Amino acid sequence: MHVGQKSLERAVEACDPVNDLVQGLIFAYAKKKGEPGGFARALTNSCRLSKVFADNVSSTDSVLKSAQLNFAAQRYNTIVDVAQCLVLNIEAVLTTLTEVHLSMPHLTKWSAQLLQLLHLENLILLAMVAELASLCSTYVHAFDNKVRGGLSHAANKAAAVYELRYHANKVFSFTSLTGEQQEPLALSDSYSAGFLQLLKSGYDMCVSKAVVRDQELVFYHAGARDEHHLRGIVAKQLGVIQSVLDNTLAGVAAHDHDFIRSLQPFDVDHWMAHNSDDTLSGSQSVSRV
Repeated sequence: MHVGQKSLERAVEACDPVNDLVQGLIFAYAKKKGEPGGFARALTNSCRLSKVFADNVSSTDSVLKSAQLNFAAQRYNTIVDVAQCLVLNIEAVLTTLTEVHLSMPHLTKWSAQLLQLLHLENLILLAMVAELASLCSTYVHAFDNKVRGGLSHAANKAAAVYELRYHANKVFSFTSLTGEQQEPLALSDSYSAGFLQLLKSGYDMCVSKAVVRDQELVFYHAGARDEHHLRGIVAKQLGVIQSVLDNTLAGVAAHDHDFIRSLQPFDVDHWMAHNSDDTLSGSQSVSRV
């Protein structure tokens, strides 16, 4: 498994809100009849469910639609492929789950659970996951240089980690790497390529949604009161995704920690800035003649 993929997956597992979302929509295994697992896995394993979703996607009025979930549990870009597809087709996802709930009795519980999972906060978080996974996928192979352990690999990997941290900081953080205040691109309407902005283009986040069946509420999703309220919700989810980013970067760095640490004795600049030769055991002063 790629270092970048493994680090991202471990970081996701360590964050309960993100892990619950990713498991429910992507990776969860089928347990028994009526519980086909994550949404992406279920569609991959069921031609009937896949067709329902594809039909709903094709009938959706969106230039961004894509019905290719591209689910493969061990492929490094599965998270970004599936998350991207779901973000671009969220209305089709909700319609599919509603149809399944109404027409497939054995999947009533499963579809209801997923519908309840897709509330506003989680939809925003899903867009953030897609954004982060997309950034990470760019550097997956850079972290997996075939000549691992070499000096060139350490240098290239360090550069890749910095680039990922830099770009992710601009997207998710309110504070730049130099300590200055900034508006995260995720909150900027001008960042038209962002997954949150793409989600907003196909889903009205300020409108509440509900489905009632036989006088029983299947799901209810409260929309944001206004744009200011929505920005507050996004800001909260930015904090969640920041923890996933930090753990991902820590996981990538840890794979070469011992090797990089072994180079510390040769870091003369750091030694001169923070230490003194006089502290070395057995050091003796040398007088000049």
